[in-house]
Amino acid sequence: MKLAFTICANNYLAHAKTLAVSFKKHHPDVTFCIAILDEPNASINYESLGADTILWVHKLFPELVAGIKDTYNIAEICTVVKPKLFTHFFNNSYNTVLYIDPDIKVFSAFTHVFDALKENEMVLTPHICSPTG
Repeated sequence: MKLAFTICANNYLAHAKTLAVSFKKHHPDVTFCIAILDEPNASINYESLGADTILWVHKLFPELVAGIKDTYNIAEICTVVKPKLFTHFFNNSYNTVLYIDPDIKVFSAFTHVFDALKENEMVLTPHICSPTG
């Protein structure tokens, strides 16, 4: 089974929704999950985000989040929980797992990535391919 996920806080959900909707357009057969760091906010309709699954990081890893929330900022916490989420997904029957930053919009299928993952344990893709500035 294949899964793609992103991690964000409530203030970044518009970006995550764009990612989820655009990813699902090109990959309707791949489960998409938004892992959210914050507590649920009653004014947000989480079911409208285009994801197949919403995962609450503070509920899944309460000790980890409690131990780091006063030390790291939101972006850093997203990075800290990422390996734990990969482990969680692999331990829950997914054999192909993609992480995608929430500020990405998908314009075509990830055919080359999925093909590369058939022969490699890990595939990294760059944000940019040439120096900026």
